[in-house]
Amino acid sequence: MEAEFNTEEEIVFKHNQAELEEKIRNIIKDGIDTVQILADFDMTLTRDRVGGEKASSCFGALTHSGLLSDEYVEKNKKNYEKYRPIEKDPHLDLQEKEALMEEWWEKECDDIINEGPSHEDFMKMASSCKIYFRNGISELLEIRKDVPMLVVSAGIGEIIKASFEVLTNDIDTNLSSLKNFSIVSNLGVYEDSKIVAFNQPLVNVMNKSSHVKKFIDAQKELDEENHHHLRGNIIVMGDVIEDLRMIDEISYDNIIKVGFLNNLEVDSHLEEVYEKHFDIIIQHDGNLYPIISLLQLFAGEKMSHGDKLPDDFREFLESLYDD
Repeated sequence: MEAEFNTEEEIVFKHNQAELEEKIRNIIKDGIDTVQILADFDMTLTRDRVGGEKASSCFGALTHSGLLSDEYVEKNKKNYEKYRPIEKDPHLDLQEKEALMEEWWEKECDDIINEGPSHEDFMKMASSCKIYFRNGISELLEIRKDVPMLVVSAGIGEIIKASFEVLTNDIDTNLSSLKNFSIVSNLGVYEDSKIVAFNQPLVNVMNKSSHVKKFIDAQKELDEENHHHLRGNIIVMGDVIEDLRMIDEISYDNIIKVGFLNNLEVDSHLEEVYEKHFDIIIQHDGNLYPIISLLQLFAGEKMSHGDKLPDDFREFLESLYDD
């Protein structure tokens, strides 16, 4: 579902404006039909907090559902407390971090398999949990039109698909009708309606690039004439630095990196690191209208939600319409 709009939470802040402006001008020149979106799911397209309380992630949907055992919930909590700080640490050796993230995801998925939920159970979890999409998600899905959007998540594919099904039903459409919209995530393998395995290799925060390349290669084989997922100008969106690695194995002309720094009370020490790596930073569960406005700029269309942007960012984008 989409949370109520709150202007106090909408903070966008940018660094190295000259470099960002050059990228935007290059993409304007190339045109909207050269643009694609690569986006993380949890805490990127969805909110981190709602009403002061922690919102659910894909794995959080499982623990809050009441459909899995107390033992699973306790294991999940301990794993999160151990591995989540490691996931967010931008200074840890990459090889060490890769091994630890693989270890975490294997534990999580093994624990889910031991619980044996059905596909129907996952649907119930998604519809009943507190996964909240960011403000602007409906407009983003609508306004991107023919801009390919690939959601790349280390979460649970069934939960993500079901969450989008709930969202699209609310806006009088359905997930299957979304053109050029795809999800790469961890999907279950079922026997007698119960999950018995996950497709391998598992997607974790550190190995998204290989999954993106595999998906793109498959798309190329399907359609040599119309490479919807091989466009040269990319908007990549994520809430951890490692999300930027999803483009490591693909070529591109220009990339606009949008980072989501959701909880400054806890993660203020990451602010400088995010400024170094991201072109645009959206803080405090801010909305998705900066991305929508960029797409409208690339398409030569008037901004429809300028009132939902910070004044300085809106003025910055408006100055680029005059070229």
